[in-house]
Amino acid sequence: MDFMNYVVSIALIGIMVQFGEMWMALGATLILIVASKEVKASLLMVITLITIYFINGIGMKEYWLFAVIGLVALGYLLGLGAEEKAADPYAGLLGGEMGGFG
Repeated sequence: MDFMNYVVSIALIGIMVQFGEMWMALGATLILIVASKEVKASLLMVITLITIYFINGIGMKEYWLFAVIGLVALGYLLGLGAEEKAADPYAGLLGGEMGGFG
């Protein structure tokens, strides 16, 4: 899961919880956990669901913006979606890492 998918997931889960469809929010979270390849992405999705449900449940709806900004910052700090440099699939054909020109 990359960072943009995480931000969209926060928005969708927030909308589902806001409309009172907790079963949909839980289902979407479970699907995203199963689909993610990283443990930290799964952990962030659980933290997101708990945070949004908590804020909605205790009636602190004026703090939604702070919660979303905090969740986005947490995802950024944990390096969600930070891609490593992929190996060049054509390096062997062209004579090495620099493509034969280095």
